[in-house]
Amino acid sequence: MKAKPFKATRPEPGRARAVAALPYDVVSADEKKIIAEKNPLSFLRIDLPDSCDEAKKIYDDFLRDGIFIRDDKEKFYIYELTMSGRSQKGFVFCASVGDYLAGSIKPHEQTLKEKEDGRVEHIKALSAHTGPIFLAYRKNNLISGLIDSVINIYAPIYDFVSDDGVGHKVWEVENEIGEFTELFQTTSAFYVADGHHRNAAAARVAKENPGGERDFYLAVAFADSELLIMECNRVVKIFDPDLLSKLEKDFYIKKGGEKPGARHEFLLFYNQEKYLLTLKNLEFENIIEALDVSILQNKVLAPIFGITDPRTDERVEFIGGIRGLREIEEKSAGGAGFALFPTSIEELFAVADAGLIMPPKSTWFEPKLRSGLFIHEF
Repeated sequence: MKAKPFKATRPEPGRARAVAALPYDVVSADEKKIIAEKNPLSFLRIDLPDSCDEAKKIYDDFLRDGIFIRDDKEKFYIYELTMSGRSQKGFVFCASVGDYLAGSIKPHEQTLKEKEDGRVEHIKALSAHTGPIFLAYRKNNLISGLIDSVINIYAPIYDFVSDDGVGHKVWEVENEIGEFTELFQTTSAFYVADGHHRNAAAARVAKENPGGERDFYLAVAFADSELLIMECNRVVKIFDPDLLSKLEKDFYIKKGGEKPGARHEFLLFYNQEKYLLTLKNLEFENIIEALDVSILQNKVLAPIFGITDPRTDERVEFIGGIRGLREIEEKSAGGAGFALFPTSIEELFAVADAGLIMPPKSTWFEPKLRSGLFIHEF
């Protein structure tokens, strides 16, 4: 796999904490407005603007005012995130559009053209990739050792804790560029963990006008052993008085219960009670059907509630595992809530290797990468 160093545009160190923001696609427009009013340096003003023209103006203002600086040398970076005492270290670089088009950077989710279009216009307006694609790869001990060496030798250029309690540290990589480049050439594949629309949009921009820096896009790659995947739960805004009897066809039902402890278990919130659902039939035709998100979709959401396209049906709401069970319980009042067991990274790799697509919102990675810490201009 090709890993290319790049000249980053990034926050002046004293302003990194204020600039760094959650990805645009996990923040609503209303939430962005509140955040921006409290913190005018938030990168959400650029990443989730009212218009692309507005994004370009704010970006140029940040450059003019010294909020952003431009590195004069091509570098790699190490980005460590720490949440609840657990750390994960990612490698920041530019991935190759050619590798993506050749199938070596592997997606596992389907994208929506409307969302792709919006990100394409954003990339073109700024002539830059502003949000890193979250990639995963199978652990390589030599890469992990080199990353540890860098962070043990050098001082971080950024070191702060965001409002949600997540720690962020960044190190520059200059002297070890050749070593990292050679080691990543031995990596057989990258897997898109998060950022499918940004990934696809970057490829579209490159295909329309190939050459130079357009042929590469911003990414942060983590070894699979570093990652935490949480479940992405569902709340259905429909009340079915016969739900339990309908579920008995495919599930063993036990009143009460806690968070699912294994694959093919689900915790149902329904009519102010909790029920543990355990799948009866464990025979599947393929790996997609064996996913718990598929089981819930194929045996519950579609046949019982008539939700055939959860990507667009407003009667279903997705709730990341980071929000806990209480939010599912609260929002399931008058309907039904389903807590799932997390999809594993091995399942994600297997689906992507087979060239298949998972149902929407099959995974929820935490902690979230911050946007605005690295920008790749072209």
